[in-house]
Amino acid sequence: MWERRPSLLLGVLWAVLLPSSALAAIGDAEVATIEFKKDTVPAGIAHSEHMTLLADELAYQGTGQVPATWVRTQPIPIGFAWAIPDGVDVWVSVDRRHSRAKGYEHLSDGMRPYFRYGIDRKHWSTWIQLPENMNGYRERGDFHYSYRIPHSARSQWPHLWPEWSEKDKSWDLSRFYRWVEREHPEYLSQEIAFIGYVQVLVEWPGYSLEKLSIQRVKVFLCWGLGGAQGTRLSEDGKPVENPKGQRLPRWDFRLQNEPPEKDATAPRR
Repeated sequence: MWERRPSLLLGVLWAVLLPSSALAAIGDAEVATIEFKKDTVPAGIAHSEHMTLLADELAYQGTGQVPATWVRTQPIPIGFAWAIPDGVDVWVSVDRRHSRAKGYEHLSDGMRPYFRYGIDRKHWSTWIQLPENMNGYRERGDFHYSYRIPHSARSQWPHLWPEWSEKDKSWDLSRFYRWVEREHPEYLSQEIAFIGYVQVLVEWPGYSLEKLSIQRVKVFLCWGLGGAQGTRLSEDGKPVENPKGQRLPRWDFRLQNEPPEKDATAPRR
């Protein structure tokens, strides 16, 4: 089961697209809880071939001969359908049980969580390791990392945006990236200027690990945008009213020729 909780207004001040005269910033959060129960695991979840999905857990029983055991979540969308942030706070926790081989019983299970981000589901950043959460908010996760894309890593985007905005006044990033895919497709593999999807990978060193069972993985994502970005604009720049009382739609940009997600591939570094 993949549980998604309602949006939370957090008031985080991260101006991304609009100038400093924009309205007060808004924040939001996304919680994905993945329950490992047979026939209920969502599409896009992957794990190492040495693990087996049982009735209510993902299990590994090893011989100490595999270098690593891992599980990877589906891409989790953040931001709005028309605007996404350039930074995110990531918390991860895993409910699990483990045992070590004789002589290694005193060791922890050596769990290492990572995350990566992308605009679409094909082009990703490298994996970034999350350290143990030492900054409070323990209820959000045992591991935490606060990340923002460096401005110097967005060197090409400021040159493309003015060219597009002459034709379209919507400030809609999904429309912008659809135009980029058509007019400047090489850019998509050269630079990731914003964060539309987050994916989490959790690894355990296989050596000396005899047994491991995972009940659930919880991912808590917190992000913020300039306040005016909460308003969707039409192509000619006029506000489009959001449905009252409804959750604002999340980012869902996909390439026209995007390959299907493979469930059994080893994670790339």
